[in-house]
Amino acid sequence: MEVITHFRRIMLGEHIGDIALTPLSVNHILKNRARIVNIPDSKLLSAHSLRRGLATSAARAGAPLQTIMRAGRWKQTNTVMGVCFVTSYFSLISLFSKF
Repeated sequence: MEVITHFRRIMLGEHIGDIALTPLSVNHILKNRARIVNIPDSKLLSAHSLRRGLATSAARAGAPLQTIMRAGRWKQTNTVMGVCFVTSYFSLISLFSKF
């Protein structure tokens, strides 16, 4: 099974392109789609928003820290903790207990 670590173009017939989209392209697509569905402050969204949102949602759902780090390709624990919005002491303890 191929692991995809970047966004790629999806063409007609659901064919997935071989070349990665640039970060700028991803940002344009994200902002445009968010604007179409009336997401507030869509101009502030970026590809980084998706990565940060993944980490935050995974942490809140109880995913192990190691799994979050692997998914986001983070190497430093403190970076992930800075990215995740851990809102309580018990959430923090729960996150680390699964590591």
